[in-house]
Amino acid sequence: MKFKIALISNLVAQAINLLLGLFCLPIYLDILDLYFLGIWNLIVIVFAWGLILEFGIPNLLLRQLKLEIQNGSPASDINKLISNSKTILLILNSVILFFVFLATISIPPLKQLVGQFNSISIIAIFLCMLLKNLDILNRQILIANEFYVKSNMIIVMGSFARHGTALYLFFSFPINHNLLVWPIVLSTVISFLASSHFSFSLTDNKVLKLKSISLNKDGINFSMGFFITNLGSLITMQADKIFLASFASVEKLALYGLAFTPAALVYSISIPVQNALYPQLLRLYQKDPKLIPRATYICSSSVLISQISIWVFILFFGEYFLGLWLKNDDLISSINPLFQLLVVANICGCTSGLIFTYGNVFGQVKIMSTSSFISPVGVIICLYPFYSMYGINGIGIAWVFVELVGLLFYSFYTFIGIKISFYFFSKALRDALFVFVFTYAFLWLLDSMEVRTEYCIFFGLFAVSMVTSISYKRIEKLFIG
Repeated sequence: MKFKIALISNLVAQAINLLLGLFCLPIYLDILDLYFLGIWNLIVIVFAWGLILEFGIPNLLLRQLKLEIQNGSPASDINKLISNSKTILLILNSVILFFVFLATISIPPLKQLVGQFNSISIIAIFLCMLLKNLDILNRQILIANEFYVKSNMIIVMGSFARHGTALYLFFSFPINHNLLVWPIVLSTVISFLASSHFSFSLTDNKVLKLKSISLNKDGINFSMGFFITNLGSLITMQADKIFLASFASVEKLALYGLAFTPAALVYSISIPVQNALYPQLLRLYQKDPKLIPRATYICSSSVLISQISIWVFILFFGEYFLGLWLKNDDLISSINPLFQLLVVANICGCTSGLIFTYGNVFGQVKIMSTSSFISPVGVIICLYPFYSMYGINGIGIAWVFVELVGLLFYSFYTFIGIKISFYFFSKALRDALFVFVFTYAFLWLLDSMEVRTEYCIFFGLFAVSMVTSISYKRIEKLFIG
């Protein structure tokens, strides 16, 4: 039941965020044009880099809180753990942000870029990076206490605040660089206040105490391992955008974002599933590690089969949905090939993410953090040559190549490292591959028979819902059993 609540609330929150973004993006494009849309993407990139400053401490807190709660530890120990985590996070964030600011004003190209914003906007962004990381930590406290719905309500609240504020400001005031900052700033403040309110209601801890600072060797290894993994993931997710901003133009960056946003649906769908699986698999592992190999097959097969059916649906009808979304034939013809490539790359990335979940359950953060740099290094190496040969579509080709190579490496290296037989995961991959081929062939057959697109989509939605329902009943049975 807990897994079902976590999964449903995660999926609903993710769906609301995605739908809001997809709904608002064409509006932003009309108001901002490609140039300012590209500038806003740059601001989001900078803000995303600030999130690595949490140094894996929220994930460490989630793991330790789970253990403390399961062991029935007194409230005083739990409050001390929370105060300790918040204090360390705040100090580390403040010190690193200070050096980031010094580096920014010392490097001429960065100084020139920052010069387009006033000092108030710059200070607001830096402060919001602090608040966002504390917000993440507060939500991990809620998740550790199994308040999944409240945690996701905060995410949705922040998303509504961001887009609502953006639409109001963009329609009401002349567009300039500083105006683009404030939707992100205001939504961050609202999310932080909400998460603080809910997390404080669970503990007596409302004050940060310097004397409570302590972190053992295992804690340092775990948090830094997560930090390195997150850094690798961030480089992977942002390398293409930074490359375009540096070697192309903000207009190209905006165009890339139009293809990337719907393609990222593929990866975004898998994130709430992985987040819901992690605490349940961790509980199963603590109960009996021998149960994990079988759980690996059931979870992998169920998740991949259900998501493959969704991915094939998106891949096959991608151009149709892009037409409904953007209603601009020139833009659609420009981004559709890139969109198709990014969907395939995200399919591989989702599978790799599932492998990372198993590694984190076993606490093998060193293995995970080491292997997490395969994709970013590969992307950095491949971007320029592929872009030179194929233009903006070359970035999609680079992604597909790197994710395929990474998937093969992650599979063998990770399962050897955590000593789970690859046999169980390979069976799940076999099941998923069969579903992919069968579903795509069936949709192609319907299309070749000239069945109306609307009927094909209706059938696809029905099939996806049935497959998803059956798949997650298998997972629920595993955890209940």
